[in-house]
Amino acid sequence: MAKRIKIKPGDVYQIGLAPGYVGYGRVLEARKGYEALHELYKLDPAKPHSLEQLREAEPLTFLWGSSAMIVTGEWPIVGHLPVPQAYAKIRFCRVDDIFGYATIYDRDGNATHISLPELETLRQQETLYEYGSFGYEAIRSYYAHLLKQSGLMPEDLPARDETPGFVPVDIFDFDLAEDVRKDFEVRLKRGKSVEEATRLVLRKYKFALEDEDDTATVYLALAALQAERGGIRSDIKPMVEAAIEHDLARWENEAPERYEYRKAVLRRLQEHLP
Repeated sequence: MAKRIKIKPGDVYQIGLAPGYVGYGRVLEARKGYEALHELYKLDPAKPHSLEQLREAEPLTFLWGSSAMIVTGEWPIVGHLPVPQAYAKIRFCRVDDIFGYATIYDRDGNATHISLPELETLRQQETLYEYGSFGYEAIRSYYAHLLKQSGLMPEDLPARDETPGFVPVDIFDFDLAEDVRKDFEVRLKRGKSVEEATRLVLRKYKFALEDEDDTATVYLALAALQAERGGIRSDIKPMVEAAIEHDLARWENEAPERYEYRKAVLRRLQEHLP
């Protein structure tokens, strides 16, 4: 297994967006479980940028998401720029149109509910960013999408792993998989081993294992979590192999336009099978 790179706040990394187009981001906060707060720079992705140029670059957006591609070196670290103290005040927003309110989150996840009219007033006073935790493929896709919106990338240029819009293709882009991750990490924090956490999560999500699609989602999430912590254990290998086979068949049938992107994600997971 390839050696993992330890990341820290201020690390600046490079993202391949499409042939001839490269973006840059900065880690603002790194957490356990391969989650980080990312700053994505607003720049011309067709040109190379030095660290000094990035120091003056404007942020395009901030978002929480996977740091797995940085940790593995696939998004290489190109330097370090200290994180400004002002970034501690960055806030995020999630709107619930059905119930007619918004939730504002600070960097620690503390939540405040406000009305939609209050949200509009607040947006005139500060910039609020999309709240969520996105997989690495979604980060890349969303970054390319924002650069196109800004006129910095051609609209008709297909990004390397991009499908139209903000399409989830990474394992943890789905609610059930994200729930599994959170429960798994809670158990690790309580002192459980990877094997014990896996057993407890499977017990909790027993209801989900009654559905073939949800079963695949649960085992793919557990496999990814184990892969981040020493490798996929042999006792779940048969279920993970079955989950990959089922998941790929489902994507090929239901979303053929995204099949190759999902296949690339699962191929990385297969590399960790014993």
